[in-house]
Amino acid sequence: MPFKNGAGGLADLNQHAARRVDAPGQCATLKPNPDSSQANTNGAAPASAKPMSSTERSRLCRERARAVAAAAAAAAPADAAPVAASVASADAAAAPVARVAAVAPNLQRVAIGVVLIIAAMALAGVGMSMTVTYNATTATGADRYLMGALAIAADLLTLVLPSAATVVWNARRRGLALAAVLLWVAGAGVTSSNISGFIATNTDTFVSAREVKSAERGLVLQRLERLRGERSTIFEARSVGEIVVAIRNATKVKVDDERAALAIAHRRDEIDGQLMALEETVRALPSVTMADPAASTLAAMVHSVTGVAIDAATLQRARFALLLVLPLLGGLVLAIGTALIGERGRS
Repeated sequence: MPFKNGAGGLADLNQHAARRVDAPGQCATLKPNPDSSQANTNGAAPASAKPMSSTERSRLCRERARAVAAAAAAAAPADAAPVAASVASADAAAAPVARVAAVAPNLQRVAIGVVLIIAAMALAGVGMSMTVTYNATTATGADRYLMGALAIAADLLTLVLPSAATVVWNARRRGLALAAVLLWVAGAGVTSSNISGFIATNTDTFVSAREVKSAERGLVLQRLERLRGERSTIFEARSVGEIVVAIRNATKVKVDDERAALAIAHRRDEIDGQLMALEETVRALPSVTMADPAASTLAAMVHSVTGVAIDAATLQRARFALLLVLPLLGGLVLAIGTALIGERGRS
């Protein structure tokens, strides 16, 4: 039977040997070979062949199958072994790629977890600074250190307890998990109280200062506009000295008109002086027109997009709530980050 070259030829050899071994009835049709029968030492004719038993027939079948397989392997082309070796080397080269593909999701999970942990630490640090600063302004003497220490302890509980609750919950210790949640609520309450005081104090100071500056600028601009309007109604162009000379030389019929013109000239000069002073004041005033520019701008944008008028004070309260809640989320962010890294370790 002709065989193909390469890996296909090797497969054909194996299939041919299998067919020779597994051929049905092959072992049953085997008969004793006259040449392989025992001969007497005197060169006499061989004795009559005995019928083979099933064991001998099976042994002879296996020997013949091994002989056929050896002959087929000897007749195989020489390039079959290099082809098999190349296939094996390709499989060995593909194994590291599969391992890298399996490791890539784990590395991505770890990277996300590390970023979340850093973000949680940043949130906790900002919240801790706010609470310590607020307690330092509300207490005096050694009480400031006590209040600051209490604020730091509450902030640490708020940061760590969500992760601790997750760990004990996975360990099926429900009571400890519930206790951790209750402690987190207590710590979050203290932290939120301190943060709200800090935000309210600074927001009030900021908004009040801008309101004062905005009101001052508005009053100056209103006065400037009023004086400019009054000045635009005065058409007397003569100076005060000229009008005084005209009054001296005026007749009784015109003297009253000249005196009225003199009063208008005096008022004109007074307005001009005030306008010059106000213009210098306006240049020195800060460019503040809104008490809370963020809330005012956001309210204007919402109104322009949706057509709904929202008060700036409402947006101020919403911003206050977000600033209050955000530092409290540091513990939850830390729990998510540690869970991602822990999931990588279990996988």
